[in-house]
Amino acid sequence: MKIHPDTLEHLILHLGRDDWMPIGEPAGYVETFEEDPSKRRILLVNTLQSLARAGFIQLGDFAHRDPEDRGIRDWMEWPGTLDDQLTRLGKILDADDPDDSWRWTCWLNITEAGRNAAAELPKPSSRFFDWMRKRS
Repeated sequence: MKIHPDTLEHLILHLGRDDWMPIGEPAGYVETFEEDPSKRRILLVNTLQSLARAGFIQLGDFAHRDPEDRGIRDWMEWPGTLDDQLTRLGKILDADDPDDSWRWTCWLNITEAGRNAAAELPKPSSRFFDWMRKRS
């Protein structure tokens, strides 16, 4: 998969290159690429599907590896096929969640292949980060 600069794929790989990323982060940026709210979910899911099929990301959450040890939680890929994972993600995105807790119910793990792809790209355009400068 070829990643083009300043696309949603590029932004996801750039933002997640050194840590896990909550699904709310790319969901927040998708409106930069699609004005129609009814099409944003489709764009997000299709983008994540492409990145996952290319081996650049994994979908998962934080859970206890050992059910007896309730202390440390580790990132774990969701079980099932990618289609199963995307169905689960779709249900999360479709849920009526007035407090926005859905934003932290799925976490993306950028794989080594994804980090390598991100390293070959320039930094994303500053236009994606203008809102941060306006807050300061």
